[in-house]
Amino acid sequence: FGGLRQGLGLAMTLGSTGTLHSLTVLSSTMGWSARVYVADAVPDPPALAPWGAPVASLTNIDTATTMFSLQGHSGSAVLLWITNLGPTFQTSIAEVTIR
Repeated sequence: FGGLRQGLGLAMTLGSTGTLHSLTVLSSTMGWSARVYVADAVPDPPALAPWGAPVASLTNIDTATTMFSLQGHSGSAVLLWITNLGPTFQTSIAEVTIR
C-alpha cells in the first residue's frame, strides 16, 4: 500500500442478520494477509474503526482456498480487510462464500 493505507477492504452486506460460521476465499494470489470483521451494518461513511475488533486473521496465506472461522458471531455485514497484498503487491479475489 506504499505506506499510504493500512489495508484495503471488501465489504459485504447479507440479506439478514444471522450466526456466521466461516468466510471462504478463493484466490490465485499467494503470500497475502487479511482480517475479517462482522457488524450489524456497513458503516456510513465507510471507515475501519466502526467495525470493532477483527473476528479472524490470517497471514502469509499460501493456499488457493482459505477459510476464516467467524466463530458464530452474529451480524448482517462482513468485511474482508486485506492487510498485505503479498510479494507481487497485488491480490486477486475470485470468490467469497459466507456460511
